[in-house]
Amino acid sequence: MTNFLRNGTVLPHGLLGSNVEDFSRGFNRTYKNTPLRVGMVVNAYDVNDPNNISKLTTEYDVVAIQQDENKGVASNTYKNCLASEGMGSIADYFEKALRIRTKLNVNESLMNFKGQNGAIVLLLCLDALSEKAIIIGSVTHPDRQTNLVSTDPFLEGEYNGVNIKVNTDGSTALTFNGATDSEGEPTDSSQGTTTFQIKTDGSFEFNHSTIDILADKSGALTITTKTDCNINASGAVNITSSNDTVINAGGNCDITATGNAVVTGSTIQLNGQAGMVLTNMTDPVVDLITGVPTIGVPTVMAGQ
Repeated sequence: MTNFLRNGTVLPHGLLGSNVEDFSRGFNRTYKNTPLRVGMVVNAYDVNDPNNISKLTTEYDVVAIQQDENKGVASNTYKNCLASEGMGSIADYFEKALRIRTKLNVNESLMNFKGQNGAIVLLLCLDALSEKAIIIGSVTHPDRQTNLVSTDPFLEGEYNGVNIKVNTDGSTALTFNGATDSEGEPTDSSQGTTTFQIKTDGSFEFNHSTIDILADKSGALTITTKTDCNINASGAVNITSSNDTVINAGGNCDITATGNAVVTGSTIQLNGQAGMVLTNMTDPVVDLITGVPTIGVPTVMAGQ
């Protein structure tokens, strides 16, 4: 009897006999794959990659560790898996790229996810078909230390160096550390750190290595910079204070107006309590040769 059919199909053959149970297990693994699997992302194909099948979004190869009934544990690679999305509509969506494995465990044959840096995900097969595996979620990576140290309300998350934290007291912080590698280490330490905090009483604070902005709940606003501070506006600028207003300059202070410059006050003091202000526009001293005013007389005295 030949092992070749007329249509070119090659029938399984060999020296060993076939086992009906093995055929059944193989069929069930392919067409009745219903268990929830855990695996690691090892490869990714963006929508422009020729290996991307659906062309809907990024697809992933996932190596899953699975128990084959009572026959032992084995690994299996699920190809071109789609990841579940948060919204599922045209207008509303939530997309993210999963980290792929770039570091292997030296004892990978032990099928241990420790020492490997790919994302740990959960798989379910759509319609129980192994070729239609969907990434439905993730679980804690064995090499990441948890931030949950109690059962009190607490939330913390981080993606590519951007960290968000909601503390038990309700205070919240958004911290930018700069892009990170798959180990969570910044790739360029000069990018961060920048933090925006909302405190328990509702006050908020913005901190960077050169700038601090504090908006206290009492209404006080404090802006501190370690270098220049520039305010540019294409329209009118109005500064209104219901109390004292102080402007201190450690160097020159220039005020220029292309139109009228008006200073109004019940008392106007120029140059503090000492010295005088001179003008050559009133009661000038005239150079008798040229007739040009050279210097004025003291018309506004300091402190008067």
